Amino acid sequence: NKNYYKHFKNMGTTDVITSKEERHKKLKVKDWGNFLYKYGTGNKKLKICCISDTHENHNNLDMPSKMDILIYAGDFTNWKSSKENSVNNFLNWFKQQKAKYKFLVCGNHELYFSSLKKSKKDALIEELKKENIFYLDSNFGDCPDLDLNIYGFPQTLKRNLFYMADAFEVSGTKMNEICNVNLDKKIDILVTHCPPLNILDKAYGYKHIGSLSLLEDLILRVKPKIHIFGHNHDEPGFKIYEYDGGEILFINASKAFSTDPFVFDY
Repeated sequence: NKNYYKHFKNMGTTDVITSKEERHKKLKVKDWGNFLYKYGTGNKKLKICCISDTHENHNNLDMPSKMDILIYAGDFTNWKSSKENSVNNFLNWFKQQKAKYKFLVCGNHELYFSSLKKSKKDALIEELKKENIFYLDSNFGDCPDLDLNIYGFPQTLKRNLFYMADAFEVSGTKMNEICNVNLDKKIDILVTHCPPLNILDKAYGYKHIGSLSLLEDLILRVKPKIHIFGHNHDEPGFKIYEYDGGEILFINASKAFSTDPFVFDY
């Protein structure tokens, strides 16, 4: 579709960054691939399952029978059918998965979630907590016995596309505000729908759709151990970067073209 590619080529909004340190230039790739069996050091071991971008095909996934942490990084619905019944269908499936803790971030297709009145959304979030499902929208998941601080948000950069999958899309200035928030504790695992710029974010073979502010102003400022995201269907997998004497694991958890979730021991 010529019109689609014309819009895609010209899409996007200017990403605004606060940092002038150009920390991203100090990143050094250590490892990459489609499967990662274990990561990190220490005596404790957690089995983590990561998913995003199933677009209502979650029932086709070959899910593990047991997990410690299940993380969904957005786009569990399709914008054309993102209504209460499709959301409930996904949430019922999500509740049934055998994980002790579950974390959920919305994506740009979750129009139903983005349009909910605050009172109804707050009530739904409280109901999800009873199932150990933590909805992340610029907050930490409240599970102190996990000994991990998991933080996330759904916003992606505005793309100015002609179709309506624009839930939680924001300007570059707003993304900068989100990424420069002062946090009261460290982030161990960051979950967003938006990718960081130039890290598993290349769509259609040429267009990088990630955010530099997300990478520069948040990730390289607070240095989480792991960043899990989706949005870009074309580069699922992982990359490990060395940075400032440590490592950061980046995971594009998109399952748009696969039925195998990203599972590893941490």
